Amino acid sequence: MWESVSVMSASEFGRTITNNGFGTDHGWGGHALLAGGAVRGGRLFGRYPGTLLVPASDKLQMRGRFIPTTPWEAVFNAQAQWLGVRDEALLAAVLPNRANFDGDILLAKADVFKAATPTPRPGTKALAPDMEVEVA
Repeated sequence: MWESVSVMSASEFGRTITNNGFGTDHGWGGHALLAGGAVRGGRLFGRYPGTLLVPASDKLQMRGRFIPTTPWEAVFNAQAQWLGVRDEALLAAVLPNRANFDGDILLAKADVFKAATPTPRPGTKALAPDMEVEVA
């Protein structure tokens, strides 16, 4: 069953690395963590700054705000494809900002997952893309 599961945890809430006298301010850098039996693990996407000195780094600005190198849409694109969203129009509907990024920066399901799609358990029926499911 674990091969058919993926769990994502993400936070868009970054922080500055320098203190404002009362703590740190909101920043731009965030993270996403993906786990599952079909995930090709042990890999990082994006680039961390080579130095944390604000004037010397091209990835830090204004009191240590990280400038993201990889958009949220990169991993969300791979996740959507793995879940079965294949049609470009549907991907655009699921990820409206996807068109704002060069295709090279968006991850495909093969970049992130070992298996092409989740496999239904024997004796169960896979959901059709237009099927609605009621959750109690």
